[in-house]
Amino acid sequence: MSSSAPSDALHGLFVAAGTAAASEPLVGARLVTDTELPDVDDPATPIALVNTGGAGQVAGPLGLAVRRGLALTSLTTGVADPSDPAGNVRRIVAAVDAARDEGVLGEEVAVRVALPAEPVGHAWEAAADEVAAVQFDAALPTTRGGVPVPPEALVGWIDALLDRETPFAVIDVDGADLALGVLAATAALWDGHGADAAVTALREPAPTAEQLATARRWCRAVHLAAGDETLTGLRERLG
Repeated sequence: MSSSAPSDALHGLFVAAGTAAASEPLVGARLVTDTELPDVDDPATPIALVNTGGAGQVAGPLGLAVRRGLALTSLTTGVADPSDPAGNVRRIVAAVDAARDEGVLGEEVAVRVALPAEPVGHAWEAAADEVAAVQFDAALPTTRGGVPVPPEALVGWIDALLDRETPFAVIDVDGADLALGVLAATAALWDGHGADAAVTALREPAPTAEQLATARRWCRAVHLAAGDETLTGLRERLG
């Protein structure tokens, strides 16, 4: 059994806005949207860029980031057309390929596609297949129309991505319990305990350091909605 502290497995996993990113070991990058990017001029801080538009708005913010000399760690772009999510993913892929060809997006920058907050079905799975085919990461919402996503739905998405061995991030995470719950549920699914156990782990998280390390293999980032409050809660929970 590992003797490391649970917090050791989480260093750099979280993405937070504002001042939290500057001094917190748990935070690996500062969360910045494309609309906030013009006000950012800090080449020393790693930036996780979130594109609030679709595929057509990828190039502009990336070009600005290059001109500012910003250190991008990831780019997250959402599926803007819920009627054709798979086609939308293909358009995002084309935009990313063009940005790389133009030299404004390095190969080292993780590309994540935020999948729609819809039940796992044919359209959702087709979009997930497109993400897996190009070896991008997925990004999973934790709210839908301002309402928390039910644990069963979130576990279903995670399970579907693990079936494809597709890494993912979770976004708009509000609270330490949800942050730890996502990780605990991911470990439960990967260890073969099934969806019911994963839902329980999501609702009542108490992950060990080993389980957190397992989860982090697949959950590559946690975007915090309320960074300072959630980080305080995590420090209290993890010790």
